[in-house]
Amino acid sequence: MFLRHYCVHLVGPDPSTGFPSFPADARAARGFNGDLDRHLERWRQEFTAGGRPTAELGVRAARKTLLAAAGLVSVHDETWTTDRMRASQRWSEIEPHLAVPLALLQSWADGKQTPSPGELEGVLGPDGVVARVVARFASTIGLWNDAP
Repeated sequence: MFLRHYCVHLVGPDPSTGFPSFPADARAARGFNGDLDRHLERWRQEFTAGGRPTAELGVRAARKTLLAAAGLVSVHDETWTTDRMRASQRWSEIEPHLAVPLALLQSWADGKQTPSPGELEGVLGPDGVVARVVARFASTIGLWNDAP
């Protein structure tokens, strides 16, 4: 799986051409991002304490959440992706009500926009996009504290 999905072939015959395709595996997705709920709690604490600049905290939350969305897309579409932008767009097709907040996270992750404290508070809130991705990840893939 690693060679096919994460290594870039540079010269000569591509050794991965003969490899079988590997559908996405929920266990691998859980391994990468099954801790999203723990991160959300930490981000909320850091936001409340004011211990980290809003822009930095927003980018961290955006990048991790979008990577978890990529895991959701991978399992849903049965193919691997770690492309945050494509995953954000694809998950917006699957769950259209998340299109606007996922686009906001993408703009933070890309550095095109800086989160305001109010925006970050909303994103990290109980009904925010991060909590919604956590809930969907938990029900579809599972979290680290869940049995495999």
